[in-house]
Amino acid sequence: MSRPPIPYWIARVALVELAEGARVVDAARAAGISPRSVDRLIDEHGRMTLRETKLRADALTLEEREEIRIGIDRDESNTKIAERLGRDRSTVWREIKANGGRESYRAFKAQDRAHQASKRVRPTWVQTRAWLWDIVVRHMRDDKWSPEQISNRLRKEHPDDPSWWVSPETIYQAIYVQARGGLRKELVACLRS
Repeated sequence: MSRPPIPYWIARVALVELAEGARVVDAARAAGISPRSVDRLIDEHGRMTLRETKLRADALTLEEREEIRIGIDRDESNTKIAERLGRDRSTVWREIKANGGRESYRAFKAQDRAHQASKRVRPTWVQTRAWLWDIVVRHMRDDKWSPEQISNRLRKEHPDDPSWWVSPETIYQAIYVQARGGLRKELVACLRS
């Protein structure tokens, strides 16, 4: 015989307590359930730690993700959930799809996944396309071209290959943020004033 599911409003109390750093026994006491039930909740919903982070202005919050879960439980359409949240329906659709679909969507797991993705360090284009950076540096040093000229020329010479495309703003960022020491000074000196 299977155990009856724990109502979400009780589960949320325990999950929030855990996310704020409480021990399993303390989370169980706060929610009024057994520690074993909390362990089951962890298996089902995952365990996350609430962290102080600055979210993008348009990022979904934990509360919005919980509303998505409630909408799924009520068998509401993505459009209806989105209207209730004041979001575009494609935002809700992508959120559900990225986090296991309607059958496996869990708000806490989705929030933790989003947090992990937000702190992932992505390599810069200078690292991933070092050959292109070398070409940009050569044009700046030898030809005295501006970032705008380099960007336009690369796009014109390689119209069907986006790996060659780089915006002038991206070049400026590479010069001022990513370049170091002598190279940075040399490239800044090459820029027109």
